[in-house]
Amino acid sequence: MLKYLNYTVILTFVSLSSALVGIGYSMDVINANRDRPVYFSVICLLICGLCDAFDGRIARRKKDRTLSEIRFGIQLDSLCDIVCFGVLPCCIGYSLGLDRWYHIVVFCFYCICGVIRLCYFNVKEEEELIAEEKAEEKVYTGMPITTITLIFPLFYLLSFVDSLNNVVFNIIYTVVFAICGMLFVVPMKIRKPGFTGILCMIGAGILEAVIVFILLDFFKLI
Repeated sequence: MLKYLNYTVILTFVSLSSALVGIGYSMDVINANRDRPVYFSVICLLICGLCDAFDGRIARRKKDRTLSEIRFGIQLDSLCDIVCFGVLPCCIGYSLGLDRWYHIVVFCFYCICGVIRLCYFNVKEEEELIAEEKAEEKVYTGMPITTITLIFPLFYLLSFVDSLNNVVFNIIYTVVFAICGMLFVVPMKIRKPGFTGILCMIGAGILEAVIVFILLDFFKLI
């Protein structure tokens, strides 16, 4: 199985490693270890999104990939995505205090919808490989699970609004997760971003990270 490994999967493994570190940080918060606050987990999520923005492009630049290597890459990417953009955001939510039974139900719903979305994507990719042609349609069916890398940190910033109490924040966070889960599986069409669009999303992610650092007075903590 190691024969399928090459430089095209490095960013995918970096993304997975970042997600595992982020999950570890969120567990530290649950265990009241405040030396590693939850915002480290959020930064790890943004790193996952950055890696995801380029791993596919790097893989497609390798023109001599075998069919088996392409299939391996498709499966590997989706398996890592469910950890990075499914499990990690749920762990962060739990560490923020969303630990009631109904929060857990929403997190399970979110992850199940994410798995369905990724499985659907894999099936479509396999069908195109079998047909030996790439679909001309420049759209996604359903919201890609990777978009959570921008959506979640945006709503996470609401936790710093003094006028917003924990109850309201928890409700907003839970509703956003439920909506995102539904959008994963709703058969709507979303235009695929071009290179410029990807750069804009990267810029937005960096801006979110900078805002988090500023709000938490990060440099005094390190």
